[in-house]
Amino acid sequence: VTLNGQVVFGSSDFNQNVDYLQKNIFLNEGANNLEALLKGKPSGRVTIQLIQNIEADAAAVIGRQGGVIVVTDPSSPIFGVSVNVPENSLSEDSVIAMAVNNNAPPLPVGLTPASPAINFTSSNEFNGPVIVKIPFLTPMNENQFPSARYYDELENQWKLLHSNYDYDNRYLLIYTTHVSIGQAVFAGISDPS
Repeated sequence: VTLNGQVVFGSSDFNQNVDYLQKNIFLNEGANNLEALLKGKPSGRVTIQLIQNIEADAAAVIGRQGGVIVVTDPSSPIFGVSVNVPENSLSEDSVIAMAVNNNAPPLPVGLTPASPAINFTSSNEFNGPVIVKIPFLTPMNENQFPSARYYDELENQWKLLHSNYDYDNRYLLIYTTHVSIGQAVFAGISDPS
C-alpha cells in the first residue's frame, strides 16, 4: 500500500495472523494518490479506511449527491445549526465543517449577537447556493429584527447576508455560496442595514 509514492505498508506487513494494520499518516493539501497492489487468493480482500480528524462542532464529506450536516451535540454553543447542500451544489467530494469562532472580529455598533460567530468551511467551492439554518439562542425584543452577517476578510467588515426568519421556530435560513465566519444578529428597528 503506497500513498503519494511512499510505502505505507509492505507485503511483509501482511500475513494470516494480521487482523488489521493502523498507521498515522499525513496527507498533502489537495489531491493524494493511494495505491494498493493485491496478491493472493481470488476471494481475498482488503479494506482501506482513511480517517481525518477535524476540529469542528460538525463536519462531513459531501459530494455531488448533496447532504445535510447538523450540530447534534446539545452541549455545543451552536447546537442545531445545519448546512443543507443540495444535489449538484458540489462538483466533487468536499469536507464541510462548522465550528464556533471565539475570536471573531467585533460586530458593528447597533448589532447584538443572536448566535455565536461560526466558522463555515468547505474544501471546495459551491456551484449553487446552500441553505444554512441558525437557531437563535438569545431572545428578541420588539425593537429588533433578525438578520445574518458574514465577515469579509478582504474588506475587514461584517456584511449582510440574504436570509429569511422563521418567527415561530426562532431560526434564520441563509441562502449562500459563500463560506467564512457567519453570525445571526439582531439589529435595531432604526438600523438601515
